[in-house]
Amino acid sequence: ISSRIAMMALQLSVVAVLALLGLGAGSKCPSSRPPGLNQVVIEVDGTERTFYVFVPDDMSLEPSPAIVSFHGCGSSPLKFEFESSMNVRANTNKWFNVYPEGTDAREGNKLGWNAGLSTCNTGGEVNDVHFTIAIHTWMLENLCVEQSAIFGSGFSNGGSMIFNISCEIPQYFAGLSFTGSTWPAGQYPDQDTCNGGVRPSEMKSVFGVCGGSDGCSSSMAPWFSRYSGLFECKDEASVIELTPTTTCHRHSECGASGTESVEYCLIEQLGHCWSGGDCCDSNCRDQSFNNPDASAQVIDFFKRIRAAQLRNSTLAGTV
Repeated sequence: ISSRIAMMALQLSVVAVLALLGLGAGSKCPSSRPPGLNQVVIEVDGTERTFYVFVPDDMSLEPSPAIVSFHGCGSSPLKFEFESSMNVRANTNKWFNVYPEGTDAREGNKLGWNAGLSTCNTGGEVNDVHFTIAIHTWMLENLCVEQSAIFGSGFSNGGSMIFNISCEIPQYFAGLSFTGSTWPAGQYPDQDTCNGGVRPSEMKSVFGVCGGSDGCSSSMAPWFSRYSGLFECKDEASVIELTPTTTCHRHSECGASGTESVEYCLIEQLGHCWSGGDCCDSNCRDQSFNNPDASAQVIDFFKRIRAAQLRNSTLAGTV
């Protein structure tokens, strides 16, 4: 066992350690939860934590993909659903969607995440990496989920949680997406502050979205260049004029397999908002009809990752 796993084993529950080592790694088919939105309360590090699981109608008896969606600082699972309609998109695609609920050390209503270099209002008093691992373990034990197709997405401070996941527990996710967040240099994969440095083989496909008027806009191109270089992307970046307001940049020949992706989209005149989500803050209403549906974009990106996985498995003769 590597020193990284040994260190985590001192902190995690027995169940989470088994999941980390790849033991008992099945899924529950059919799912134990009914269609619709299900509230789940579990204990993590001696504290009750809550998350919400959306189960689509008419799910297949075969394992299906899932997204873990982290809300922003001062938000909540309910508000994030109003902003993103991710449950609606998940239902259309027959994917599970999980909304974890953050905490507030002041016992107020500014819920958020202890995301390492971004702590919102948590005071750094909770370990949200442990919470994420516990959710992952619960999903395998209770949902008919495809273990190799569990993805992570987040907005604002929830995007910061995605950055932290990319450093601390990348092996739990097949791909990641962030919106309205600036990837800090300290959490680039080659930094010691990123859990001692993440090897290229541990890096994941990532999709970023930012409004042109948001604070993250100036950091997207430098992040894209740095991350794609570390991820050993071999193709020239393509530029995609997705809509009159949206320009995207994409690498699709990255990682050891040459089939991983790195992508970001900038949306003109959009502030700190979820694109296409005409809710809930005043500066996010009445968006241009040319703004893309960010939730559909996120799922489409994850579907491309999954398709590449299936092609690779077929070529390897494992399917």
